[in-house]
Amino acid sequence: AAQAAAQAEAPSKRPVCLASARSLGPPATSADIEVAWRSLRRHPPEWQQYVRGLSPSTVGSLLGRGMAPEIFSAMLAALSATAGAGAASAEHAYGVLQALSSASRFSILTMCLDKSDERAVAAAFDAVVAHAEAGDVGVGPAEVRALRSKFCSS
Repeated sequence: AAQAAAQAEAPSKRPVCLASARSLGPPATSADIEVAWRSLRRHPPEWQQYVRGLSPSTVGSLLGRGMAPEIFSAMLAALSATAGAGAASAEHAYGVLQALSSASRFSILTMCLDKSDERAVAAAFDAVVAHAEAGDVGVGPAEVRALRSKFCSS
């Protein structure tokens, strides 16, 4: 009984997310995006919400000069998870993917994609293409496929 009581009083080893996408606010620098990623990376829904809140122009201006491969990968995973959530999310994903494709070292980052990153890219583009084919977003399927070809050959 004493052992059960001690176990009940032991603190939970489950990670606690002290930061949230809302509490971090909009980034002013690429370092702010890295801080957000470091704060939220163990809490994918919060990271996805943070990425969903970034405007494509912000991504382009803050990460256009390059980014860490880990952040590139995390952004792809977040876009994969959110792109299928509706036309607005698909259009947002397209804009962010377009901004990422303009980043310096983009070709090196795409050459180093692992299998999970490739699946994330495919899932994000599949969702955007579906919305483009339905006419739900402001770009056509051909534009989406052209952008997809920058990320992968499939």
